[in-house]
Amino acid sequence: MEVLDHEPSSWSLLVDDGRLLLDVHVSQGPVGSSLVIALDDTERTAYRTEGRTYLHRLADQVQDSAPFAVGSTSPYRARDLTAEVGAELTRKVVAWRERHATGTGTSG
Repeated sequence: MEVLDHEPSSWSLLVDDGRLLLDVHVSQGPVGSSLVIALDDTERTAYRTEGRTYLHRLADQVQDSAPFAVGSTSPYRARDLTAEVGAELTRKVVAWRERHATGTGTSG
């Protein structure tokens, strides 16, 4: 698993065995959590075409869908991979942030 890009307090994009994973920080009032989805073919194509602009828009869509709200019908809720990859993903993002805060390294 490798961090490809990161937007502080919003999202992180990682690659894991060929899958592009988007970790979106979702906040509901005073509570925040992560929701991780694997980009589907349509999302991958949009990302290749639009880059970070698309990731910002997709992260906003995830946030606006209120995936953790009681009774949510968010299409992203059923795609949540946090239980599967969350621990490793968190370690990778924290290490990536530390390297970038000190100016060493560019990925990983």
